[in-house]
Amino acid sequence: MNYFPFFLFLMVFSVYSADSLQTPEIPIEVEISPYSVECNIWMEVNGVKTTVIILDTVSLQDIQQATTTAKPFTVRIVCTELSEGYPFHLRWSTTGEVDSTTQALKNTTFSGANNVGFVVSDQSISPASVVNFESGSSKDYSIDSADLIAGNRDCYDLGGTYCNNWATEYSVGYITYGTAGAGIVTADATVITNFD
Repeated sequence: MNYFPFFLFLMVFSVYSADSLQTPEIPIEVEISPYSVECNIWMEVNGVKTTVIILDTVSLQDIQQATTTAKPFTVRIVCTELSEGYPFHLRWSTTGEVDSTTQALKNTTFSGANNVGFVVSDQSISPASVVNFESGSSKDYSIDSADLIAGNRDCYDLGGTYCNNWATEYSVGYITYGTAGAGIVTADATVITNFD
């Protein structure tokens, strides 16, 4: 019998300083009968682990004309060799509101910018696709899509002689979903991993 645990990983997109108390790398342990699979999950921006992506301040005109540059980031999952043969899924969600037309994560800052939010795109496929927060934009992973890493140091102290490494490239940028106004913009997103 297989279990279907899930893990929530909070990411906050903002234009101001990050909360220094958040932990960039989150360990998880999954019981898939009869084995226990250990994994680490984290997000990287320019190779640095983080839970917050800070976008540059830009002009309202650039946002309205869609000339702002999206910021790339990577979601990484590293699991022990016991994960071999057990596919899992990565899915997106948010506690905030989503604009159904653009899939924009709506601004959660009270009295912040009007009708300005964030759009998250999956850059690992061509052409890139916008993450649909209403459907979750599920992505399937299997051992065939993993890179094999040898050695405990490279396996982030998960134990065993080797581990499996998955990485997916994303980007996040500003988007308008109505008549835009200037101000602070913040939103949150959650990555959920389900093992089958």
